[in-house]
Amino acid sequence: MNNTAVIFIHGFTGGDATWVNEKGVSFPQLLETFPELSELDFHEFVYHTQILNIKNNPASKVVAGILNKVLPSKFKIKTPVIKKNTPIAEIAQELLTFVKYELSDYSNIIFISHSMGGLISKNLIVDVIENEVALEHDIIGYCSLATPHKGSIPSILMAPFNINAKEMKPLDRDNNALNDKWIEHGVKLDKTLYVRAKSDEVVDVPSSIPFNDNKKFPFDVVEADHTSICKPSDASDRVCKVVRKFLLDCISKAKLKNTSMENFAEESSSYDKEVFVIKLMLAKVDSLLIADAKESFFLAEIIEKQASKSDRKIIEDLTLRVLSVYKNIAGAGSTLTSSELVSKIHERIMTNDKHALDCAIKYVSFMHKKGFLHQKANQENLTVNWSKDVSLADIESYRDLVND
Repeated sequence: MNNTAVIFIHGFTGGDATWVNEKGVSFPQLLETFPELSELDFHEFVYHTQILNIKNNPASKVVAGILNKVLPSKFKIKTPVIKKNTPIAEIAQELLTFVKYELSDYSNIIFISHSMGGLISKNLIVDVIENEVALEHDIIGYCSLATPHKGSIPSILMAPFNINAKEMKPLDRDNNALNDKWIEHGVKLDKTLYVRAKSDEVVDVPSSIPFNDNKKFPFDVVEADHTSICKPSDASDRVCKVVRKFLLDCISKAKLKNTSMENFAEESSSYDKEVFVIKLMLAKVDSLLIADAKESFFLAEIIEKQASKSDRKIIEDLTLRVLSVYKNIAGAGSTLTSSELVSKIHERIMTNDKHALDCAIKYVSFMHKKGFLHQKANQENLTVNWSKDVSLADIESYRDLVND
């Protein structure tokens, strides 16, 4: 068993067959053919959803009971189990129970949801983020396929007799409230993706994403209709490639987020020869602050090496903003000691973590941001320096001494 579970959630009136193509192969089975996804386990969450509940309603149960009383034993019929359509919020609670008890051994969860399934998983994620429910797992990814984030016009036809269709009407109060919460909270997830079916006959273009902001709510478009988007013909199908890339990003970001500090002790001592540490030492910065700088530098080095090309561009921009914080404080002509200067800049980075230094990459924390500053300090110049009394000659002499 792996550490991460990928949960496929079908939509309105769907079930096991939602993900199965005409060859009898399911979407999860196609993804399992990619060796690079071998560290993921695939599961399906199936819940009751029908347009009209004819077979499993209370009336059917009563009729079956009456018939069984009058019919000979060999003609008795099976009493149907009552099942009913329930609100999306209730199905989200059922999903929570499924995760807690069927997938309890996993640490990470990724949701891939079709149509109404995307609203169900959204509901659960929002509840977790708002601490309405407790979940020990880390939700590291959310991908919606043809989900009506702002409702679906065809749902209007079935709304009078189906609770879920009613919830998916455009401008439905509950669905709008959920989407508003998602706009606020959904960006807190490490990885999200919204996949639109180009020929979708159920979900129109504006409704296929929560909000028209491609940076915060990235989307892809594939040639498919509302049904075929979740039944790729083979592993070369574009929607299969899109989801594969999404899952790889989830894996990568989870690894970066959970970077182990086991190797830090080994790296820490070698940092004594690095320019950024020499600058701190020469400036007589407190040893605890130097240790913190080393740890931040270590974390920044790891994510910079493993970040994708697009993420590196974001990190470069963020580093410039962090450097601006340094310049504003260090260049203010203050009478701070070197330790006070380092401490104040670290504190300002933490304070601005979710504001001026906010970052689109969710796995970048204030620790990494401090590390970006010390990466800048690790250059043989005085762009980042902690004491006006420390010169390049001093740094060179100290390094020669350390290397001897």
